[in-house]
Amino acid sequence: LRRRRAEVLLASGKPERALAEAETAVALDPARVEHHLALARARWAATADLEGARKALQAARTLRDSDAAALLEADLLAAEGGDEKAEAALALYGRVLASGNEPHRREAALSRGRLRASLGRHDQARADFRKALELGAGAGAMEGLQAAAMAEDLAHIARRAAAPRATGDQMKAQLLEIIRQARAGDEEARRK
Repeated sequence: LRRRRAEVLLASGKPERALAEAETAVALDPARVEHHLALARARWAATADLEGARKALQAARTLRDSDAAALLEADLLAAEGGDEKAEAALALYGRVLASGNEPHRREAALSRGRLRASLGRHDQARADFRKALELGAGAGAMEGLQAAAMAEDLAHIARRAAAPRATGDQMKAQLLEIIRQARAGDEEARRK
């Protein structure tokens, strides 16, 4: 019950209260993997205490839920930033996706999609969001798909805006060439 409360509080944007509930959950039942994972998430959200989150994660690992632990470790790596950490996080998400644990696979697909989108890998992100939808992720995956599509559109617009503009003389020359080609086509059509 305390762990669930911690998760709800965390999702509601109340990380400090979530941390207190998660700490109580671990103190009351230290043998539950879920409690340690909730503590790691809450510790990171409430205090950005990476070391404390990793300790809770290690405790969860020793209790043998490797998919959940890998998923949380990937989330922490992604949050740390940097190319090397991002690639390590992507590899961990991939490992969880290859497992048979459906709830963890769904979350891994969604998280990997978000990370790939943040790295500008929009095609791969869309594939991950589609996978998350297949696995039942629902609204989060749909939002991710829409965000990836918008990001790709914005990137296209930015590339077009950065493209060199033709000068007046270049545009005039291009227009004259188009007219010349059209006249040549008309001439050829008349001959036939």
